[in-house]
Amino acid sequence: MPSLGTTRRAPERLRRALASLGRNVGQPIKLTELAADIGGQGQRPADETVHAYLDALDRLKLTDDSPSWRPHMRTRTQLREAPTRYFVDPSLGTAALGVGSTDLLADLNAAGFHFEALAVRDLRIYAQPLGGTLSTWREVRGRKEVDAIVETPNSWAAFEVKLTGNERVIDEAARRLIDFAAEIDTRRHGAPSALVVITATGGAGKRADGVHVVPITALGP
Repeated sequence: MPSLGTTRRAPERLRRALASLGRNVGQPIKLTELAADIGGQGQRPADETVHAYLDALDRLKLTDDSPSWRPHMRTRTQLREAPTRYFVDPSLGTAALGVGSTDLLADLNAAGFHFEALAVRDLRIYAQPLGGTLSTWREVRGRKEVDAIVETPNSWAAFEVKLTGNERVIDEAARRLIDFAAEIDTRRHGAPSALVVITATGGAGKRADGVHVVPITALGP
């Protein structure tokens, strides 16, 4: 970090910043929450200090946040503007927290967020040869969200990521994708080229409602 020309930072605060990002991977954590985690039991750092940490991690190619997608909507749904936090390599989040596979198996909710980070990393890489970009859509109150929107010069697709292959969970994810697509003003954005639920296990296929179910091992450009 000093080699970037930034001011000198306390290593312990940097470790807390990394751990906070690891705990909140896949979430639009606010700067105030991040600052509280970095400060620990001591004084909360100033906003410019938090910005400096995030800027340094970005310049070191350790983080790769997803900006908020703000499409034209058919409704007056208010959308979040904060980016969704991700590491470039999803293993950095678990390393920052000092957790391994045993810990993740004991907390499947947390494991789901880290699996989402893995899927988003793969989508980002596979979209690049197509000239695509990746973003996240979230309603301001957090009641509606889509994990990833991939846009190419001529089309867009929406993705929900689920750790489980449970049919009820997939059904709910598919319904949310369909409801989301119905809110988009397709006169301006066009219809989605695909609505996809990414899973960790199970088979791949297209459902009767048109939503694709794809295990992460079957993803590709």
